Amino acid sequence: MLQNTADINSVVCRRLSARAREMRRVWHRTQRSEKAKAREVGRRAEKAAHEALKQARDLERAQRHAGASERAFEREFDRNEYSAEGLGDRAGDLRDQADDAVEEFYGRVEETVERQADELCDASRARAAASLREVRAVQGRAEAAAEKAEAERRAQAKAAKAKAAAHAAEADAQSDDKAGDKA
Repeated sequence: MLQNTADINSVVCRRLSARAREMRRVWHRTQRSEKAKAREVGRRAEKAAHEALKQARDLERAQRHAGASERAFEREFDRNEYSAEGLGDRAGDLRDQADDAVEEFYGRVEETVERQADELCDASRARAAASLREVRAVQGRAEAAAEKAEAERRAQAKAAKAKAAAHAAEADAQSDDKAGDKA
């Protein structure tokens, strides 16, 4: 049986902590999954940009072999290369932004859960302390009532003893009177 506030708080807060740990495990797993998805989308976008650059080179080669004006296909290649590199950079930036957004979201979730767990634990501590104070107050009243009953019992016993002594003295006096009357 729980004997004091510390025992009660310990049990309640351990249960809350266990639930909070389980929630943390779930959201960390989900967070890792979301970050992995964001990284994968970013990798695919960067790969697509790399493929666009590769295709620009292939186009340049094909135009060179076809006898096109070097100035024209180099200018087109430069535009395509610039565009592909820009796409690659943008894909990397978006991947980083997605990673940051996931991190920020789950950071807020963690703060909220931690705050709520702390609030529940604090409320539980307050209720346990109030209950313990009430139990101690009831125990105090019960002890006071028991002491009062014991004092009354002693007073009644003392009164009964005094009454018995008075009756005995009266009986002795009457017996002395009867003995004196006979003499």
